[in-house]
Amino acid sequence: MTESQTMLTAEWFKHYREAIEKDESFKKSMRYFDGAVIFQSEEVETWVKIYRGELIEILDHEPPFGATFRIQGDQETWERLLTQRERNPFGEQLTNDDIKLSGNVLESTRVMDGINALVSTLREETSG
Repeated sequence: MTESQTMLTAEWFKHYREAIEKDESFKKSMRYFDGAVIFQSEEVETWVKIYRGELIEILDHEPPFGATFRIQGDQETWERLLTQRERNPFGEQLTNDDIKLSGNVLESTRVMDGINALVSTLREETSG
């Protein structure tokens, strides 16, 4: 499940759901979040509904009612982000404009620690 072509798909998120939900930093940071995040590359778009630190629904498309915010980057950026174990480059990718946020940016900023924890967990899980 670590091949780059499967990254960010709904099935990929479902595979790692339990590990993400077990992460204490994710649970703590997302304990008051009730919203949906779209993770997007040029190849994939996955909608993830998060409620109180749990990924309660994961879809391979954006439903008509949309998402709270969207995180998008090209496939190469996501691969780099999810395979660099020595540091957490998520903030660096945002600063460099390799990863972009859209939608409710205020809410995305409020839960950024949770998103960082989610990315860190995915990196640990996919890197072995």
